[in-house]
Amino acid sequence: MSGVEIPSKCILNVTSTPLNDKTTNKMKLLLITSVSEFEKEVCKLFKKAEILVYSTSDIQGQKFFASKNIQDNWFSAQRDSYNSKLYFSFTTEDKIEAIFKEVKAFNAEKSNSNPIKAIVLDIEKYIN
Repeated sequence: MSGVEIPSKCILNVTSTPLNDKTTNKMKLLLITSVSEFEKEVCKLFKKAEILVYSTSDIQGQKFFASKNIQDNWFSAQRDSYNSKLYFSFTTEDKIEAIFKEVKAFNAEKSNSNPIKAIVLDIEKYIN
């Protein structure tokens, strides 16, 4: 893709394993969101979990706060905006368990106000 710059801190040397290898676990779609400040740390989590192929996208996170006093704001709610990242990867069940363990440990140790969020979805069919 032209015009897309990959941060050097996220580039990994990768050997490819076919997605349709029948000896692997069931395929999953992993989605992770975090504030942009955690980009280096999230890249390390992927590497520790041996998920060597993933994609990223810059996103704008929004959070609404209801105002208790209408005089605090002319509008009914205040909104904060956060520079965030979305990471996603098609990977196997065993690697999902590894990265979930890493995300939980990271959140427990370093992230009280902006935890890394991770979800996983089953993949029913795919074409490789």
